[in-house]
Amino acid sequence: FTLLLFVAIFTGCNHNEDIVVEHSRVTLEASHNSATRVTFDGQKSTWEDGDRLSVAVDGLEGVYHFDYDATTESKFICDNLVMPAEQSDLYAFYGVEDENIDVANKCATVNLGAAEQIQSAQEPTKHIAEYDVLYGKAESVKGNNIQIAMNHTIAAVKINLTSSLQDVPTIKSVTITAPEGVALAGEYVINPSSDEIILADDTEAVNSVNLTFEEPVLLGTDGCVAGIATAPVALVEGDNLVIDITTADTIYYYRPNSSLLKHK
Repeated sequence: FTLLLFVAIFTGCNHNEDIVVEHSRVTLEASHNSATRVTFDGQKSTWEDGDRLSVAVDGLEGVYHFDYDATTESKFICDNLVMPAEQSDLYAFYGVEDENIDVANKCATVNLGAAEQIQSAQEPTKHIAEYDVLYGKAESVKGNNIQIAMNHTIAAVKINLTSSLQDVPTIKSVTITAPEGVALAGEYVINPSSDEIILADDTEAVNSVNLTFEEPVLLGTDGCVAGIATAPVALVEGDNLVIDITTADTIYYYRPNSSLLKHK
């Protein structure tokens, strides 16, 4: 036993340079490509404590969770991931449940936008952040300190409401409607590899979104802002985006190149 132990110590001392220690902590720095998520003040977005990225890695099975380090501006940490020895691509999602991530094909199925949304008087942009799913891809990464740019999926529609009416109206809701077949909300497939967001098969296009206020808004001289989260959408020349404004007793609607019309 003594001889064997001596040989083991002797061998270890002379071959220490051949020992490779695997580190299971991986740090990822996730930046925002544009401003809508996660805490959103109407102009810029920042990460907040409790945020988490779900990550798939080429060559590995399963989804790995990176938790936001609130002591930093944009760093996330995973304590149970050993990166492959070779360079690999990494795919990150925010706001996606693990069961909705297709690890084999490195894509995710999610709902973007919603037909019914509620705006808080105290936090008028909070609901927009809640609907925004993010995704990103880092190519040919190896080891630690990975950089990844996260892309937003939704469009944040900002509608400034003002009134020139003699009687101050009380706003109950705002509805935007796109042409038939144009989806403002629905189930989508996100593919970070091709940077595509495509309406899922057999999914009906929701072309109208209704925003209600937690408390009716009295539209004074300063006006107010209605914020609506929609799926990415493209309108072509000739398409109309109709805006309906419902007050306590009247509906007003607006069409491009027209005046504000009263709906009786």
